[in-house]
Amino acid sequence: MRIALGLTLLLFALHAATAAERVTIDEPRAYGYVIGDLISRQVRLALPAGATLAPEALPRPGRIDNWLELHSLQVGAADGRTTLRLNYQVVNIAPEVVTTALPALKLALAGGGKDDAIELPDWPVHLSPLTPPFEVERAGLDALQPDIAPRREDLAPTFGRLAAWAALAL
Repeated sequence: MRIALGLTLLLFALHAATAAERVTIDEPRAYGYVIGDLISRQVRLALPAGATLAPEALPRPGRIDNWLELHSLQVGAADGRTTLRLNYQVVNIAPEVVTTALPALKLALAGGGKDDAIELPDWPVHLSPLTPPFEVERAGLDALQPDIAPRREDLAPTFGRLAAWAALAL
């Protein structure tokens, strides 16, 4: 009984190790994003022989939540691996630091003898406001400031030229 349990655990560990080797994720930094920023997540997959990513299972560009939108998606192949690049854009501004997450994905595979799926975990990111929620009241940075008076132009040369042209015209 112990031998069977040991073999089962060993096979499970080997399966988990090979699944981890099939997927490499380049996660973006988890902090410091503001409205308009692009957040790129790159996934490299070593697919089984004859298997491909099922096109109908790929995420579609569009709004994810209040903060993020899947801006674009590129699928390519290089060095015998399939590369999936997901570009998310921050589309809303937060009044204070907000934590959201790039969504978890389940990528379905087609072909290769059997259908399978690869699951990608979600990835937390922090979104920051553009300005602090308070005003710094030092060095003249108060809430309201007086208008700047316009600079006065010296019009004497212009009037002199206008008078000269008027005299010449007469």
